[in-house]
Amino acid sequence: DAEITFAHFEKLMSLVTITFDAKKVSFIKTIFSHHETLELDLCCQLADYIELISSKQLDSYAPLIAQIIGGSPTLSSLSEHFFAKNTKAFFTTWSKIYNEYPEVFWISFWADNIWRAQQVVTFLKDKDFAQAKRAGFRLPYSFINRDWQKTKPQELAQAHEFLYHMDYAFKTGSTFCSLELFYLNHFNGKFAS
Repeated sequence: DAEITFAHFEKLMSLVTITFDAKKVSFIKTIFSHHETLELDLCCQLADYIELISSKQLDSYAPLIAQIIGGSPTLSSLSEHFFAKNTKAFFTTWSKIYNEYPEVFWISFWADNIWRAQQVVTFLKDKDFAQAKRAGFRLPYSFINRDWQKTKPQELAQAHEFLYHMDYAFKTGSTFCSLELFYLNHFNGKFAS
């Protein structure tokens, strides 16, 4: 699932053979007591952070962990809404995080996501699941699971070409509303035609 409970978190940790001492488990339970579920990618980040932090120092890192957990939406959720073509959820998330990164980041972020998505769609149509899984690294689980069927490879190719031209325009100093135009074209199906 894209959202998991503490019980699922424990199963996930045992699956990837990560074990936490009693203090760390208690800390994670406290986090889940404030949030019934957490996004899967956020749980993986949480596990990485808590695994690296000494149990003795855990309390001093609590504010940082709380900021990460309760902070702004993740890039993964933005990407998930983008590929699901969920306009309302996308722009709600976008409005919260677009200022956190410069425009050049967004161009690179979408170019990478779309390039990977195009490979995933091609591999899944050919029923090459192993290659699709490799190509889908950093893409939202929902895209690999179901949303890839909403997308045609030529649509992704046109979107990637648009981003290429955006990148060139950015580097030559003329990017007037280019991201907005990119999103407008995507959600209105202009790349599909």
